[in-house]
Amino acid sequence: MPAAPAPAAVELVGLSKSYREGDRAHRILDGVDLRVLAGETVAVLGPSGSGKSTLLNLVSGIDRPDGGSVVVDGVDLTSLSERDRTLFRRRSIGFVFQFFNLLPTLTVLENLLLPLELNGAVGSSEQARARGLLEAVALADRADAFPDRLSGGEQQRIAVARALVHEPALVLADEPTGNLDQETGDLVTDLLERLVRDAGGTLIVVTHSKDLASRMDRVLRVDHGHLREDPQ
Repeated sequence: MPAAPAPAAVELVGLSKSYREGDRAHRILDGVDLRVLAGETVAVLGPSGSGKSTLLNLVSGIDRPDGGSVVVDGVDLTSLSERDRTLFRRRSIGFVFQFFNLLPTLTVLENLLLPLELNGAVGSSEQARARGLLEAVALADRADAFPDRLSGGEQQRIAVARALVHEPALVLADEPTGNLDQETGDLVTDLLERLVRDAGGTLIVVTHSKDLASRMDRVLRVDHGHLREDPQ
């Protein structure tokens, strides 16, 4: 009996997306196909404006494609309503942004618990998991601090922990080191890669950093609306 194919965490088929620029349509992605296996780590490279962030927004269900399908963890996001895509994203996807996106009026721990509260599950085990992640990112002593009291690197470490607290199958990161100096960016990269791999999750990271990309299992490049795999 042949071995069963490895399960796909993300499958894109014929994905297309355009934006209006005045009276013209500008095609960002043109018939993109992609299969990312569960547990893989993937970097997406490309110049500014090439469609990298658009790709993440489509994979996460934030945006809808003009054509093609997006299947994440066996669920076809293109067949869901906006509300159902939002609910799916809250349960199954973690997102790390370039500019942290921590809520300034919430403490570090409250920011970490927010994804769990949105999913209606904040019990003692969830509290323990959040505190465990704070220890994992070496910020357990800052649980009651507000984000503006933290450095940029500390805020991004909290953002990484927040993306993982609800144990998502897929983690998406959009330029997670783009707002950090080299040394701090390397620390955040180490942390993101280790925590996702330890959790058995799948990671897709958009980046300009070749150093970060070299640590991923696969490197893809957005090129004139198409997705090409770089040799490693």
